[in-house]
Amino acid sequence: SGSYAKGIRLKVENNQGSGNIGNGNDDTGTNAVKLICSDQAQTTIKSKEGQWGTWRNPVSCPAGQYICS
Repeated sequence: SGSYAKGIRLKVENNQGSGNIGNGNDDTGTNAVKLICSDQAQTTIKSKEGQWGTWRNPVSCPAGQYICS
């Protein structure tokens, strides 16, 4: 409560290569999103997480700015 999203972190799977459509390769890329909140503990809120990929480094807004729609 009273906290805002100030950063984001993505779980991304690397490119699996090209091929015929329907060959089972999944190049959707992003398999989860994690928002980093502005509270003291930097609480995170995470989407449902796919099995594949690795968490990338967080990207944060400049000081005093927040994510908005």
